[in-house]
Amino acid sequence: MKTLLSTILLLIFNCFVFGQDINATTEDGKRVTLKPNGTWTYVAPLQTDQAQSKPENVESSKSRRNLTSDDPIAIGKFFPTIEKEISKSEFETEVQYGKRILDFLKNTKFKGKPLDQVVFVDDLHPIYDAESGRFVATVSSIKVSSGTTESFVILTKQQYGVYRKYEDLFGFDMPSKEAEKVRSNLRVAIYGFPVRFEDYKNRLYIAPLKIEVFNNETGEIYYTKSYRI
Repeated sequence: MKTLLSTILLLIFNCFVFGQDINATTEDGKRVTLKPNGTWTYVAPLQTDQAQSKPENVESSKSRRNLTSDDPIAIGKFFPTIEKEISKSEFETEVQYGKRILDFLKNTKFKGKPLDQVVFVDDLHPIYDAESGRFVATVSSIKVSSGTTESFVILTKQQYGVYRKYEDLFGFDMPSKEAEKVRSNLRVAIYGFPVRFEDYKNRLYIAPLKIEVFNNETGEIYYTKSYRI
């Protein structure tokens, strides 16, 4: 206690001289902040980088490695049963519509799981810029194989009440040595709800809710983006 008191008194003197807060660590390892008015407080322990960067509510690495696409054709066949519910009414504001859709997706099941958890997975082929140390990628559609049938899932966004196809450009930082090592394992997972289905072309159009780029071997997530409805 004497050590802590003497250390604080010395730092308070310095605080008065320089007229600003001083962060310090006492001899027994406690971190304190000293104020120019002579008061001091303990500083809460900092979280580690790992704890700070860990995404919330993220699936385990094991389940991420085993993440597979839902069947676009099956969802397309299911779409007519929900088409009316996901359409925006002229009497709804954008905020009201967004809230209603999120509640609807959370409470509506497709093959036993909520519609907001439907996911489509494909390989990702980004361009690496060595000068900036950054991957850059564009996703407008992903190819999904269901049995012997290949289907395309097309990303759309709403413009003036109509969903139109669009490309989403995004990027994420990674050192060049690591980028070269993991590139072949990069996968993109897109969560979204159906807004249109072309049966004769096996094309499902979705409004994205969330996009993730992850390592198919380790399950590590490199990039996450959520979308507003």
